Amino acid sequence: VKLLDGSFTAQNFQIGANATANDSIQINAISSARISQIGGVGQTTSATVTGAATTAALTAGAVTLNGTQVGASNVGALPGQSAASAYSVANAINAVSGSSGVTATANATGATGAAATAFAAVTAGANSGFSINGVAVGNIAAGGDAIGQGANVAAAINLVAAQSGVTATANATTGALSLSAADGRDITIAANGTYATLAADTGLTAATTHGTVTLNSTSASGIVLSGGAVASGGFTAATTTATTVSNVSSIASMNVLTASSASAALNAIDGALSSVNTSRASLGAYQNRFASVVTSLQTTSENLTASRSRIQDTDFAAETASLTRAQILQQAGTAMLAQANQIPNQVMTLLR
Repeated sequence: VKLLDGSFTAQNFQIGANATANDSIQINAISSARISQIGGVGQTTSATVTGAATTAALTAGAVTLNGTQVGASNVGALPGQSAASAYSVANAINAVSGSSGVTATANATGATGAAATAFAAVTAGANSGFSINGVAVGNIAAGGDAIGQGANVAAAINLVAAQSGVTATANATTGALSLSAADGRDITIAANGTYATLAADTGLTAATTHGTVTLNSTSASGIVLSGGAVASGGFTAATTTATTVSNVSSIASMNVLTASSASAALNAIDGALSSVNTSRASLGAYQNRFASVVTSLQTTSENLTASRSRIQDTDFAAETASLTRAQILQQAGTAMLAQANQIPNQVMTLLR
C-alpha cells in the first residue's frame, strides 16, 4: 500500500558497483484509484468575441488589443488573401498575441447564390464565363434544369478549387450554390469581360465576400478592443469580460444532467484514466529497470561463484610439481644457451 499512497517519494536504490550508481524514484498516489481524489478538472477562464465580416485592411497602430497595438494586415501569398480578408486580419492579430494574450482564428468564409434560371452551356472566354479570386472557371455543361445546372457549375468551380481556395456545393433540391473558403480568405466572383448573364447561368453575382474573425483569450483580463479602426476587423470598441467555469473536481462529484456537466464528467474520467495510465507506465519502467539490475547481479554472482569453485578445486600438489618441472627445464635451457655462447670464444682462442 505504501507504494501507492503517495509517500513513496525520492527513494534511492543502489543499482551498480560504483558508489554513485544509484537511482531515485517517486510514485504518485493512486491508492485503490479512489474516485474522490483523481480525475479532477479545474476552472477554465476564457473570453471569446466573434466579429462581423471584415471591411478593410488594418493599418499599423489603428487597433489596440489589451493595450497592445496591432500591426498592419498584409496581403497573403495565395489568391483571395487580400489585406482586408479575415485570413490577413487574423494573422496581424496573432503576430502580437504574445503580448496581448489574445489569439485570432479566421473563420471559413461563406457565400451563397440563387438557383440558376438559364440552363445552357457556358463556354469560358474573354467575354464569357467568370472567375473566382482571379482564377478562371472552365467550361460549364448545360444542366437542363436548375438542379442540373447548379451541379455542373459546382463541378466547374471545384476543378479549380486548389488554385482559388474556394469550394462549391449545390443544393440537391434547388440547385442553389454555397461557396466556402476554409482559411478565411475572400471570395471574389467576377464576370469575364462583357459577360452579362452570370446570375442567370450560375445563380451567382459578381461581388467580394469577406470572412469573420474570432478572438479568444484565456486571461482573466478578458478582451479589450479599442482604436479608430476596430470596425475594419468587423469588431466594435468594447471590453469583453472573461468568464470562469468551474468544472468537475473529481469523478465522485460529477453528474450528467446537462450537456456541459456531461462533457466535464467525460473530461474528469479521461483525467482519471490518464493519471492511472501514467502511474502504471512509471511502475512498469521501474520494474523493468530493477529486473535488469537483478539479472545483471545474478550473472555476476554466478561468475564469481564459478571462479571461486575453480580456485578451490585446484590440485596444488600437481600444479606445484608442474611449476617446478617448468622451472628446471627453463634453467637447463638457460645453461645450455650459456655454453653455446662460449663456444665461439673458445674457437677464437685456439686460432690465436
